[in-house]
Amino acid sequence: MDSGGLPCHCLGWLVATEPTPQATRNAPVFDYTPPESDRGNVDITLAVVGSRFEAPAPVFWTFAANMSKDFVEVLNAIGFRVQGPFDSYDQMTFPQKEGSELILSAEYDFSYDTSALQATSDTGGALLGALIFGSQSSSDSPRYRFSGPVTVRSRVTLVLYESLSRERMWTKSLSFEPIQVALQGTYAFPDRSLPSLEAILSQEDQFYNDLSTQLEARYQEAMRSTYAYLDPKEVAMVSRQADSLRQRKRY
Repeated sequence: MDSGGLPCHCLGWLVATEPTPQATRNAPVFDYTPPESDRGNVDITLAVVGSRFEAPAPVFWTFAANMSKDFVEVLNAIGFRVQGPFDSYDQMTFPQKEGSELILSAEYDFSYDTSALQATSDTGGALLGALIFGSQSSSDSPRYRFSGPVTVRSRVTLVLYESLSRERMWTKSLSFEPIQVALQGTYAFPDRSLPSLEAILSQEDQFYNDLSTQLEARYQEAMRSTYAYLDPKEVAMVSRQADSLRQRKRY
């Protein structure tokens, strides 16, 4: 067989350095079904409003968007009247704001640490370029694969606002154990500087799946806590405080 000028033993080396096959990427499932409630109807209307935040990768926006939708399910299951979900406060009309005693929203804080990653020179790609194209080819440039633990930290803060002034009336912070996911690099990056989490997630399917599985567990934990915290008696107390605030401000 014509090897394009490459000795046979080189062809064997090339086969041996083929990249590891990527895993099949699975979309994360962020979905919560609240338990059946026997609390009856609660004479309070809450609007569900999303929030803006800095996300290290798109998967975290999906996490937050689905949480807003499931807030509606949780509130309905408990027995509250619900408006929304709205993407933002500005999306609400004045009658919708006036018709809601409180606004339920969440604030998100996601961060990550890739400092423990180790870079390994991907010499196979450079040598392949030299053998086929000669030393002048851009394929000669060294590339690097990364391996090691990546840590992701997350915090969700539930907030109830008075609906017209947007004054914070109640907060509950949901903190979770840090997620640590092992990266076994299959993609060769163009330099040895630490890649961002978004860059890793865009290229490493197995890592994406592993992180998504951990985020799914955190999602369920967050939603179970939300269901527990939104006790009708406590929310009614907060609603009365919000009504007093409206009276003072003469809304």
